[in-house]
Amino acid sequence: MSARVEVAEGVATITIGDPHGRNALDLESVRALAAAVAAAAGSPANVILLRAEGTAFCVGGSIDFFADCGDALHDRLLEFFEVLNPAVRLLHETPKITIAAAHGAVAGGGVGLMAAADVVLMARSSVVTLAYEQLGASPDAGVSWFLARDIGYRRALALYLSSERIDAQQALELGLVTSVVDDDELERHCREFALRTAAGSPVAHTAAKRLLRQAPVSGLDRQLEDESRAFADNARRPEFARGVAAFLGRRAGGRHAGA
Repeated sequence: MSARVEVAEGVATITIGDPHGRNALDLESVRALAAAVAAAAGSPANVILLRAEGTAFCVGGSIDFFADCGDALHDRLLEFFEVLNPAVRLLHETPKITIAAAHGAVAGGGVGLMAAADVVLMARSSVVTLAYEQLGASPDAGVSWFLARDIGYRRALALYLSSERIDAQQALELGLVTSVVDDDELERHCREFALRTAAGSPVAHTAAKRLLRQAPVSGLDRQLEDESRAFADNARRPEFARGVAAFLGRRAGGRHAGA
């Protein structure tokens, strides 16, 4: 699997691709992915869009990689996670808004990559499965952390134990994804969403992301104080002044039209 980064119009697009089309992860591919995530996070873009070529978004760890490691599997896996884990953490913790465009199969560690994003847009024909239990394995790539928070402990454990394949609509109802779109509309919808987000205020977006992330573990008094400071700080920025002026202009236009 390869990974490349393109930066344009405030969006850093990470594209992962695999000649076999399923974007399975081995040591070489997680190194490419980690380099791409670092490049996107360090770019001047305000938004990171993670997309994939081929028939699947990502099916998790490569079974061939596991088999080829032989007796060295334990040590090779620790090396694998030493590269993968910081990439997942950076994708999740970057102050930029991150968007995942998921299509085809999303399995195993691919679920972690998808769930690390702030916004997940999924093609209607997609399927999601953890598949770990079938291998006699436990979750990786942040799957246990993300799913426990996104859908709750009991539902996350049930998905693990059953290895059930759920469709995009079920993923939406569970809270795994943000929205579901027709397959042939996924790329356009994601691109438009990314460009629209990139055109907004990156400082305000970063503040909103931080506030919403901390809210479940923050007391109300602290949250109110942090919100107040962030709002006041953002109000000093030119984007806020432009937004107020635009709102006043629309309101004035509406009054004129109704007079």
